Amino acid sequence: MRVAYLSGAWDLLHRGHIVLLERASAWADHIVVGVLKDSEANRRVEKSPPAQSERERLTAIRAVHLVSDAFLYHTEDDGSYSPEIQAEHARQHFSVLIHGSDFVPTEYLGMGLPILLLPYTEGISSSALRKQLMGAHA
Repeated sequence: MRVAYLSGAWDLLHRGHIVLLERASAWADHIVVGVLKDSEANRRVEKSPPAQSERERLTAIRAVHLVSDAFLYHTEDDGSYSPEIQAEHARQHFSVLIHGSDFVPTEYLGMGLPILLLPYTEGISSSALRKQLMGAHA
């Protein structure tokens, strides 16, 4: 069984996220998703922090029928993978790490797994949605 691991903030779940998960399902039998914890997402998301809490984002991603399992995680400052990711990798035996093509794969140095970058969906992003929402309420 091929198990794919995808991670990210997964804020304001949108068409681009779903397309990525659909593309990942062509490569794997089982899709596991890591959802970045609030403290990390607020620190790491350059454009603006997530509009939704970690619990809201985790609930939304778990509701997607393509996702087999999902969990919260944080990142390590030295680029190694976190205890949450280590535990899930040991439990679920990831075969491949999958990200959108806009990803720079520094986060998973040392996992020893192939990283597959799938095409980014143009014209949609959580950052753009946040800007639209802020403009609508201005």
